Amino acid sequence: MSGPGAENSGPSTSSGAVQNAVTTGINRLKNKFKVGRQGQGVPNEPPSYSETVAKDHEELARREQELETRAQLLHMRESQQLRNPPNWNQAQPPSPEHNWPPLPEFCPIQSCFYQDISAEIPNEYQMHVRCLYYLWIAHGILYSLNLFVGILYLFAGGDQGKFFGLAFIYWGFFIPLSYICWFRPAYKAFKNNSSVLMKTFFIGLSCQFFICVLHFLGIGGSGSSGIILGYNVLVGNGGGFVTTIGAFMIGIGIGFGCVALGDFIILVKIKQLHLVKG
Repeated sequence: MSGPGAENSGPSTSSGAVQNAVTTGINRLKNKFKVGRQGQGVPNEPPSYSETVAKDHEELARREQELETRAQLLHMRESQQLRNPPNWNQAQPPSPEHNWPPLPEFCPIQSCFYQDISAEIPNEYQMHVRCLYYLWIAHGILYSLNLFVGILYLFAGGDQGKFFGLAFIYWGFFIPLSYICWFRPAYKAFKNNSSVLMKTFFIGLSCQFFICVLHFLGIGGSGSSGIILGYNVLVGNGGGFVTTIGAFMIGIGIGFGCVALGDFIILVKIKQLHLVKG
């Protein structure tokens, strides 16, 4: 038989076992939770206040060092710019040298204009500008031939040099004036899209057209070869040399008629182009 001491030890033993089991379960849960947080890379305990302050101080020091480095670079750049200021004149592209009229280097008179149709005129207008340039060349050739015939007519004893004097004035006056008054305005009008210069071109070439019509007729005493003067010289009794001069005059007169027709055609074409362009 068991005594009363044995009966009292039973409940205490069972309660101690329960307490041990609870403690063991809690420890297991703690260990399990600790392992899970370590596996996820989560620190078990928050960092101390001193560690946080140290890290913030290091970050501020690093940023301060970067700002100082940038300030030093800016200061160096400013000092370099002050020592070597930029040359704005050199940065601008140089203006092209004048190349027209093409004159030799030893000539005391140098070129007055820059002309490059392929570089300065838009592609859709280059054909018109080239036609105008060739038309101007044709005018210059005819005025030169007219002067040559005037020299021959002078040696043949015709009108005491009046024809030659007027032909020389036409040659020295109309060739450069036609370039300045109608070809150059057309060139710059197509280049810069200028309506004012285009109107100047129309006025200048219209005047040239009427002058060429007068040269084509060749009225006596006008100083220009033409149909009328050439026919009178041709049928006159001046001999073979004068007859040849008369034939030359008729040929030059026909040439003036052709360039007058060319003036009219190019005027109409450019006028239509100008109206379409607006």
